[in-house]
Amino acid sequence: MKFLAWFPRILVTLIGVILAIVVVSFALSNRQRVTLDLWPFELSLELPLFLMVLLSFLIGFLAGGCVMWISAGSTRRQAREARRSAKHLERQVAELERRGPEGKPGGGGLPMVAKGS
Repeated sequence: MKFLAWFPRILVTLIGVILAIVVVSFALSNRQRVTLDLWPFELSLELPLFLMVLLSFLIGFLAGGCVMWISAGSTRRQAREARRSAKHLERQVAELERRGPEGKPGGGGLPMVAKGS
């Protein structure tokens, strides 16, 4: 069982190391400079190819994260409403327990039943 506790951490570390090796080898093998022209604007950038590719991946990752965050807005709102409702119901239950079984303040406990009835 102890193996299962630390296995995910080792797996994530292993994947991270492999990904870092791939990114570094990609960067070292693609150092030539390329020019990026941004058409409607009179702007051009000259960057190493690996930087251009990695920046495009980063921009895509951030754009996807923004889209996911916006699309999950309704789910977050429903979760907030459910938490508020649960807290309200917990307060109601606590108030009813404090009042007792007959709704009288301080009237706690169950009614006594005589033996032999």
